[in-house]
Amino acid sequence: MYKTFSKMALILCLTPAFLFAQTYKVVVNPNSPPKAFRDESGLFIGIDVDIIKAIAQSKGFEVEFFGSDKKLPTIDDGSNDIAPSIVITDDRKAKYGVSDSYFTGYTTALHKKALADNNLENLPSDRTAVVFDTNKHKLLKEAGLSPIKADTTFLGIAMVFQGKADYFVSDDSILKYTIKQNPKLKADLTNLMVHGVLEESHYGFVVKKDQTELLNKINAGLAEIKANGEFDKIVESWMGKAGN
Repeated sequence: MYKTFSKMALILCLTPAFLFAQTYKVVVNPNSPPKAFRDESGLFIGIDVDIIKAIAQSKGFEVEFFGSDKKLPTIDDGSNDIAPSIVITDDRKAKYGVSDSYFTGYTTALHKKALADNNLENLPSDRTAVVFDTNKHKLLKEAGLSPIKADTTFLGIAMVFQGKADYFVSDDSILKYTIKQNPKLKADLTNLMVHGVLEESHYGFVVKKDQTELLNKINAGLAEIKANGEFDKIVESWMGKAGN
């Protein structure tokens, strides 16, 4: 019996730790580059994917990814454990476990023509393009603008280079990623204000309210990869260096 126990103990000691690690389900938007999207083989890639993988590695847990454009309902019903890239609000803090902010997003104009006034409401309607039925389209309409329709981000950028528009408004992360993937595109990016206030959103990871242990792991891992430089390397690999 002692020998059997010793053999079992030896096997346990030699078994890789990851076989005993907790696995959490992460839900990402499958069509939101550079944050999360599928590569040619169907695997999820992107900033959010790399960041949560790095956090998981630092804190000793595993992750598997699932796609949905309605992430929070899958946290509500328990089908997933972690939702990245959720805008942090007081209401969400009251309902969910919300991590420290790990990303700040801006409403940004891509342009070649000089932008003298970076207040969104002062952009010229007939020279400003945006992808319709997006948050940025809604923001422009709320500011009283009737912008030009762009079918996709890349086509919106193309409109600026073709002289069909002077400005294309989108998320800064999307614009930086697109330019990094197409280095021949030379244009300026300007973060926009709304009524004199910089338009920005802070993003975090969301878990169920009672998942305190998981939330603590995420925050601790996030702090660790920020401190050791891995976080900045991930962001740079997708969007280029800060300020570019």
